[in-house]
Amino acid sequence: MVGVSVLIGLMVAVYFALFACLKSFGFTVLSIPFLYASLVSALVSLAAHPLIELPVLLQKNPNGSFPTWSIIMFNPYLYFVRFFSALQRLHRREAPYTKISEGLFVGG
Repeated sequence: MVGVSVLIGLMVAVYFALFACLKSFGFTVLSIPFLYASLVSALVSLAAHPLIELPVLLQKNPNGSFPTWSIIMFNPYLYFVRFFSALQRLHRREAPYTKISEGLFVGG
């Protein structure tokens, strides 16, 4: 199965291609959300690169949740990753998390 990094790169390319196509046909306002989704996904991908490693970009809370502003700002990336993870769990039939010890869980 293809990894999430490859899919994020593909998503960036597809969103940017949709932006360019819509813009070339004169749908400038309609093309802007695709440019936004492409740029946000590219930014998060770059921030996650091993040479940069900037996980604080998304500002995840200590309890594992994201602040509202982060969800709004990074929603193209966050919802794609959640959708991809759900599909992957269905395909592999694995649990969304594993209990390591009392009160400590690890998972996607």
